[in-house]
Amino acid sequence: MAIAPVKLKGRPLGPHKSIVGPLLNSRNVLTNSPWTFVSLWLKRNRKSQALFYWEQAREFEKVSVGLPAQSAPLLLYYCFMNAVKALLVAKGVPFNAKHGVGEWKRANIKKTFANEGVRIYPNGILPSLSTYYGEKEASNTHLLQDIFFNMVFIHRTYCLTYSSQKEMFLPFPRLVSELKCNLQRQKEIQLLLAFVILVKIASSQ
Repeated sequence: MAIAPVKLKGRPLGPHKSIVGPLLNSRNVLTNSPWTFVSLWLKRNRKSQALFYWEQAREFEKVSVGLPAQSAPLLLYYCFMNAVKALLVAKGVPFNAKHGVGEWKRANIKKTFANEGVRIYPNGILPSLSTYYGEKEASNTHLLQDIFFNMVFIHRTYCLTYSSQKEMFLPFPRLVSELKCNLQRQKEIQLLLAFVILVKIASSQ
C-alpha cells in the first residue's frame, strides 16, 4: 500500500514544528545553535525567568561535552530539567519544583527489569510537562522492561538480549553517515544513563 505524504502548499510536511500550537505557515529558521535562537526569543518576549532556566540548561550541556559516560549523564539530567522548567515558565504552566518522578519496585522480589520501574507523582516538573503536552498517563507506574523496550535506539539490542520480546519498530534506510551515527549513539547512551540517574535522584526527595 502506497503512503502519500502530508503536504501544505505543495510542500511535504516534516517533523519540524512544535507539537503544541505549531505555526504551520511560518518560515523555518536556519540556525547552527538552537540554544542561541531560543535565548534570543526569550529575551525578545521578555521571559526573564524562563531565560534564567534556559541559560542554566545550556551551561550544564556545555560542561557535559567530552565527559565520560560515568559523569556526563548527571549534568545532562540537570540540563533537561532546567530546559523543561524554561518551557513551562515561558508557556505559563504552573509546576511544583519537585521532580515528580521516583523509583518504584516490587517488595522483596529479585531485582530485574520486570520488577523495577518508575513512579510518576501527581505534582512536580514531569507531570506538569505531561499536562502541557496533553499526554497524561493512565498509569502512574512504568516497568523498566516496558521503558527500555520502547526506546528506539536500544530496541534491537534489547530484543536480542531478551529473545522472548518481538521487535515492534520497522527499520529505515541509513540516512546519515556512519560517523554521525556513532556520535548520535554516544549521545543516546548518555541520555539513557541520564534517565536512570533521574530516577535515582528523584527517589531521594
